[in-house]
Parts: sequence; structure tokens; C-alpha cells
Amino acid sequence: MRVGVARPRSFALASLLMVPFLACDRSPSAGSPGDAASAQGLEASHPPPRPTAAHANPPQRVVGAPCKAASLVGSVTVVPLAGGALDGGGTPLVVSGSVPEDAWIDIGKSSRLTARDALSTRETTYSGPGRFRVCIGNREEAWIERGLFESVGGAGERPGGEEWVATPLGAGRYDAAKWTLTVTDKAVEVRVSTGTGYFWPAEGVATHFFAEAGAPPELNDQGWVRINGGAGATLTVSALVLTKEGAEAALDRCTSGANDAKRLAANLGEADAALGDLAPRHLIARRLAHAACSVAYLRIESLPASPARDGYLERVRVADADWKVLSPPPPFETPF
Repeated sequence: MRVGVARPRSFALASLLMVPFLACDRSPSAGSPGDAASAQGLEASHPPPRPTAAHANPPQRVVGAPCKAASLVGSVTVVPLAGGALDGGGTPLVVSGSVPEDAWIDIGKSSRLTARDALSTRETTYSGPGRFRVCIGNREEAWIERGLFESVGGAGERPGGEEWVATPLGAGRYDAAKWTLTVTDKAVEVRVSTGTGYFWPAEGVATHFFAEAGAPPELNDQGWVRINGGAGATLTVSALVLTKEGAEAALDRCTSGANDAKRLAANLGEADAALGDLAPRHLIARRLAHAACSVAYLRIESLPASPARDGYLERVRVADADWKVLSPPPPFETPF
């Protein structure tokens, strides 16, 4: 007598459809647009949230091998995330030494750091004067508070393996491309020499796109601009965003995007889920949440130490964990 019907089809289809989407979704975080489901599991680009009533069992952070300082020129120092100053203090970084992912890297004028990812061997260069976080979560993601970022062509590039770069005004991603980002207090300039990169401008940011030949790029309906070789973008704001108000605005956008991604993940876990529609929407939502939460993290980490900053960090950690959630398999009814 059969008292139930086995329904593995939904889970099997979900697994098959989600793999190609999430294989390109590596953060870090971000980072293609989210962490890839790999042999090591879902990789987190940022520190996990502290347990709360809504997150009694937060995801465990997967820690990879640290990045290395492939080359150094001039003054390159490590300073704490909160309260560090660009003009002094810190611990000098050394060639071939590990680049800490949980600290700011201050780089002086006419100074430079080239970092090499331990797993992919991808190299990225950071020039001063500026402040950066490198290899967030020991993965291919970096934050630029200010300064110059450059990709190094031919080093660890591979299809589907994306580097994510967050700035105060938006976030970008690329797999195999030569591009530079110049970040100042109120502007970001993105230039792509070869290959293709994608950039997401944060809310309230004015954008200007340009190209050496042909029509300039433009935003697509997912909120990203695709920038091919010979093109670029300039992003500007009228007021500083590395402030309490700027952090709050970015945090709201991060939380909203994370909720959307988490909701779609839950929908994918339903037995009658329309996978052909939901899986692409989930990938898009993860990308947007990854970008928004990276920008929020950067703005918050740039604030001086305070109880308000601690509260913002707690909220962004929860949101950052939410967008990384993958749907559980639907329950099976066992036949007899």
C-alpha cells in the first residue's frame, strides 16, 4: 500500500538549475554576485553575524588561505578597522607576507601594493595615497575607501571566477578584464581597457558614461552597467557619504536587497517552485544584495568607533548572511 508519493524531481531540478547560476556567483562579497556552491560550501565574504533570535545558527565562515603581498613600493601599513589614521601608526607590511583581510591597508603617496590571491593567484594592485581592504574573507573581493585600484591582466583570470570591488559610491565585478578604479571623497572613475566589467552605482549617485568609440554604456534593467574595453563611467555625489547618514542609507538598501534574495531562496525550496523563473531572479537578487551590502559594509567600517557604528555592523552582518542563504530541499514523502 502506498501512503505517499516520492517527489525528488523538484529538488533534483532545483539542484541542476541552481548549480550553473551559483557557480558564477562567487564572492565577495563579494564575490560573481554571491558565494559559489563549491566543494568547500558557501563561502562568506564578510564576518558572520552574531547569533540572534532570528539567526540562532548563523552560517559558519569558511576561511581560505590569506593573500600575499607579491610586491611593495614605499609605505604600506596595516591599521585597525576602527579609529586608524591615514597619517601615521600601523604595522608595516612586508613582501611575501600575508595581507590581513580584517584590517585597513594604508598606502602612502607614490606607494603601491600588489596582492596575490592564494587560491586563484589573481593579482590586484593598490596605489596611494589611499586606504583599502584587500582579499575580504580571504577571497577575491576588495574595498577602496580612497586611492587607485588596478587589475593585473593574465594573473589568475578564469571564466566565472569574479573579482568584486566595492567603493563608497558603488560596486563592480569582473572576471578577465584590465580595469582601473580611481576613488576620491566625492567621485569614482571606472575605466576598462580590455575585457568586460560590470558596475552597480549606489542610490543617490550621479553617473556619466563614456566610450572612446561608439555609443557609451548604459544601465540595464537590473541596475548594472556593462563596461567593455575602451569605455568607462564617472560617478559623483554632492555630499560626503562616509558619514553616519551615508552609512544608514546604504544599510537600508542592503537590508532591502538581502530580504529580497532570502525570500526568493525560500520560494525556490517549495515543491512546486517555478524554477525557470525563480532561479534567474534569485541570482539577480543576490548580485544586487552583494553589491549593496559591500557598499554598506565599507561605509560603516569607515566610521569612527562608536555605539552607533557597532549597531550598524550588527545589522549589516545579519543582512549579509541573509542574502547568502540557499533554499533547503523540499520535504520528500517516502513511498512504501
